[in-house]
Amino acid sequence: MNPETSLQEAIEQTKRAIEQLRERVVTAIMQRNRLQEEVTKRERDLAMRKEKLVQASKLQDPSVANELREEIATLEKELQTLKDSLAKAEVEAETLKAQRPAEEARLNLVLRDLQARLAMGYTTVVENRQPGSGVGETEEMFQRASDKIEGLQSEAAARQEVTGASPHTPSPTQSAEQLLSDLERRLGLSPTETPATQSVEPAEPSSSPLTAASPEAEPAVSEPPVAFEAPTSPEEPSVSIPVPEELAQSTPSVTGITPEEMEALLSHQPGQTESTSPSTVDEQAVQPSTSPWDYTTSTTASSETLEVVSFPVEEEQMEPPQATIEGQDIEVSQPIAMEETATVEAPAAPTSVEPPSETIAPEGVEQPKEEVAFYPVTQPTPKPVSYDPSYRVRVAAIGTGGIFRGAHLPCYPLIPQAKLVALCDPDQDALQQAYRRLQNLTAEQIERARERHDDDAIERLMRDLDEVRLFSDISEVIHEIQPDLVDICTQPVLHVPLAIKALEAGIHVMCEKPLCRSWLESERLISTIQRTGRFYQHNENWLFDPDYYTASKLIHAGAIGEPLLMFLATAHGGPEGNPKFWNPEFGGGGSLLDNGIHAIGAAWFLSGLKKRPTMVKAVEPFGMTIRMPLRIIDGHYQTVTVDDDAHILIRFEDADTGAWTNAHVEGSWSHRDSPDTVVIGTTGRLYFTSQEGRRYVVITDAYDREVRRIEATGPTWQFWPSSFYGEILNMVQCVRTGRPPLCDAQFGADCSAIVGAAYLSEKNGRRAVHLDEFREFARSIAQRYPNDPQAADDALVETLLSAVRKSEYNT
Repeated sequence: MNPETSLQEAIEQTKRAIEQLRERVVTAIMQRNRLQEEVTKRERDLAMRKEKLVQASKLQDPSVANELREEIATLEKELQTLKDSLAKAEVEAETLKAQRPAEEARLNLVLRDLQARLAMGYTTVVENRQPGSGVGETEEMFQRASDKIEGLQSEAAARQEVTGASPHTPSPTQSAEQLLSDLERRLGLSPTETPATQSVEPAEPSSSPLTAASPEAEPAVSEPPVAFEAPTSPEEPSVSIPVPEELAQSTPSVTGITPEEMEALLSHQPGQTESTSPSTVDEQAVQPSTSPWDYTTSTTASSETLEVVSFPVEEEQMEPPQATIEGQDIEVSQPIAMEETATVEAPAAPTSVEPPSETIAPEGVEQPKEEVAFYPVTQPTPKPVSYDPSYRVRVAAIGTGGIFRGAHLPCYPLIPQAKLVALCDPDQDALQQAYRRLQNLTAEQIERARERHDDDAIERLMRDLDEVRLFSDISEVIHEIQPDLVDICTQPVLHVPLAIKALEAGIHVMCEKPLCRSWLESERLISTIQRTGRFYQHNENWLFDPDYYTASKLIHAGAIGEPLLMFLATAHGGPEGNPKFWNPEFGGGGSLLDNGIHAIGAAWFLSGLKKRPTMVKAVEPFGMTIRMPLRIIDGHYQTVTVDDDAHILIRFEDADTGAWTNAHVEGSWSHRDSPDTVVIGTTGRLYFTSQEGRRYVVITDAYDREVRRIEATGPTWQFWPSSFYGEILNMVQCVRTGRPPLCDAQFGADCSAIVGAAYLSEKNGRRAVHLDEFREFARSIAQRYPNDPQAADDALVETLLSAVRKSEYNT
């Protein structure tokens, strides 16, 4: 083995030792957080049973009371056992955290010295070698490695602030420099003798058509470390890297270190350096979850940095019956109903969709910012990238329940610009159903491609199906696939946590509505988007629906004058076959957040996205209410604890002109009470109608005479089978071209704020509430839980839902 190879192996061993050191700490913290979550869950169960015991005592039901007492006794024993285990886990985690900085500083010092020796030891050889010898590639490799280490240290410094570290703790860079100075003094080296290559210039960023750099420095994303088995005790011996014999013999004169000194340096134990400043690299780095059901996040709502300890994919199988898929995401007012068993019919023409032609600026030349007609995009715009028309965005689906299988999945075989590379769901039944559905959809498209003799499409479809992989945890997807984009179709409780997980890994995100369970989560999400520079699309498919898209074109062309008032009703009988929709722990609310959220986004779209939502009011006679307190849910009668009917008024205002539009929105699981969808302007009105299987947008004048009837065919310049197809293709094209989506996280957050303001209006006697008033109300609740964002989210949800559970207006 030559000296260069020996040095490279020593460097790799040192890197692995650093990774394993972090793994030990992370594993201990994950175990502690898992136990903490179990303790919290048992405490809630215990409190719930005690409450039921009080009710049973009042009802004088001794059999139920005795049964509850037995359950309470069992839970108390289990809780005490868990608390004892938690105490031990906390001690172990804190011990490992305390030992890690010194040991990691020592290993970082060794790593830097080895890299410097390799660079300095072969300077003369590099000068004498001919071009193409490969040394430049070796140096570039080490530069990238050093750059990644420095990026990790920088990210760790920010996360350390979130965790509340002492301000006297030196930063990782300062610690490393101080340790290096100590080494120089001990070895008798002056600063001028320090190898210049110790400070490695960052490598050039990748020019991949997917990697669109943010205006600021692109965050360094660490590759997932190699999994390992955690030690059983914190006193595990430190890693010692042996010095290769060839290295000791061949390079003693490079830095003046003898083989004996090198061996002593590599075997140096914590506490022996003259400087004990810790190198605070993130001990809370994201690692694959040991169980798809074990997730814990530790975040600070007011900070722009999140500390993610462990995260699984607890995607719920959103599998309502066939009749409720329509109610879940494809309401009765939608012209296109894509049920579980439906397939998207492709036209006879080839389905290959080419993006609109555009002029691509040469690399390095700044492109002008894209003008957005109505709505100012709030997320950061990456630097221009070279657009490769042949590049296919690699998409991983997270959550494979009803809405994914019935609406999203049929679109992917029809979009050549996208390649579905992974399906992920902890529910193996849902996962297998999705894969079988993909097989059937692919077979149908292959048959159509054969009919039109499209050999390229046949080859693409067969290859794509062959390469799809199945996972049960998003961490596995990130680690093994590293997709360009994730399509999140889970219950709302997991929307923001999973999105943050992907964004932190450098992956773009599109996520089903609603954006979040608790509005407070949206602040953490937007902070992460701004920090990572990745794209996020709030999947409001109604913005791509043929009805509303055609109506928007007519309204903004002045067909009804200035829009003043609109009614939008999204109503059906309720998703009574799926209990998760009625559980606030999963959804955060009821019919308005699940169903009415579509109408809220569409109302804003029709009003003009330049306008902003300002005021919200729960309106008479129903407001935010529970119309049917008892329902047959999942086969038996249950008490309804979320709104099953909502009637609200929203005011959208233009800050520049002072113009406003009022929108009455109904989001109901108790069938429709309000007028059907209509937009009223200063010179006429607009509504939708069906005739002989076709959808039309009708314009009437001031005398209610029909003056125009426009077929709602959606975008007319390309194949467009459904609104879900539109939103998916839109996000794929945004990733390919480096342009942020129109319907971004701020749009979704404001729609969720409208829902929150509606609850607050009901709580305040149906008084109108400004959105800023709601935001301040939500933040005031968060201030009560400064170190527990999850508790703040739960408190906000419960406080708002109390308005519909105890309202004097409830019928």
